[in-house]
Amino acid sequence: TELSIFLERSLFQHSESSHSLDMIGKTPSFLDLLGKITSFRDGLNEIKDDIACCLVTLMSHGEEGFIKMKDGEKVSLDDIFEMFNNKNCPALQEKPKIFIIQACRGERRDSGVETDDEPMDLDDGSEKKRLPTFSDYFIIYPTQADHVALRDPRTGSVMIKEMTEVFKQYGNKWHIADFFTIVNNRVVHRDFNLCNKPIKISLVMESTLTKFVYF
Repeated sequence: TELSIFLERSLFQHSESSHSLDMIGKTPSFLDLLGKITSFRDGLNEIKDDIACCLVTLMSHGEEGFIKMKDGEKVSLDDIFEMFNNKNCPALQEKPKIFIIQACRGERRDSGVETDDEPMDLDDGSEKKRLPTFSDYFIIYPTQADHVALRDPRTGSVMIKEMTEVFKQYGNKWHIADFFTIVNNRVVHRDFNLCNKPIKISLVMESTLTKFVYF
């Protein structure tokens, strides 16, 4: 098993940008990985300058929800994501947190689906064009996994209401990913109460699009 991790933080100060890159070598152990990520996260929280964004790249063997270590242990991706949330990493509050995961998510293999397009010319003959079984999806969830969605008894779904307002304001000016980023910005910065307790929500976007989509 080989695993490499690249941790990068981008800083912007006085209109100048600087970058800090750290890397764990191949095949770290479970404790090595968590220790390095924790140290990186703690370092972010100690930075006094404004941080523009955080980019974390993980490359390893894996399975759904986990990456695998050389010592046979597995690390939950959700646990890694949680280390950088607004509670555990206040330095990244309202900053983009980008995670690139290069790892298997299971054992299934998709042989694809033949299309009606003209065959492709290959050295060993013609073969029909194939597509992944699932592609060109764009899925929006009104909340994170295992969390409740919110609906106002007077105005209806929080997500649908903000979608309507954003569409009225911007119409077909935005690509669908940008459109829902604006919707999410509005939802994230609204305050809600459920059973007299504060509650916050964030939309979740999943995309396998291969084209830009506009309403």
